[in-house]
Amino acid sequence: MTIEYIHIKNSFAHKNSKIDFKSGVNYLIGNYGSGKSEALEMIGFSFFGAVALRGKASTYPKLEVELVFNYVESKYKIIRTSKDAKILKDNVEVANSSTGVNNYIIKLLGYDYNIYTLS
Repeated sequence: MTIEYIHIKNSFAHKNSKIDFKSGVNYLIGNYGSGKSEALEMIGFSFFGAVALRGKASTYPKLEVELVFNYVESKYKIIRTSKDAKILKDNVEVANSSTGVNNYIIKLLGYDYNIYTLS
C-alpha cells in the first residue's frame, strides 16, 4: 500500500493542510505542537473512523479528511467527516457510511484499528 496524500481540514493543528507522500520513506518534521502526531492520527481516522481520534468525534465538529492510497493495483479515496464517510475505488463509490467504510477497510486490509496501532 502507498498513500498518495492526506488533506485535513478543520482539525486543531491543521486548518487546511495537504500532505503529499512520495515513493519510499517519508518523514514528518516540525516544531512541538505543529501537528505531526495529529497528521498520523488523521491517517488512522481516515482508515478506521472515530476510534482513532484522541477525543470524542464531537470535539472535531467540522473535521474533514480526504486520503488517497493505492492498494493491489487500485486507487482508493476515503472522505471522512466527524459524522459521515465514503470510500471510492477507482472513482466508483463502494461504501457510503462510517460503518460501511470501516467494514470495507477491515475486509480490504485484513486488520482493524487495534492491529493498525500495533504496527
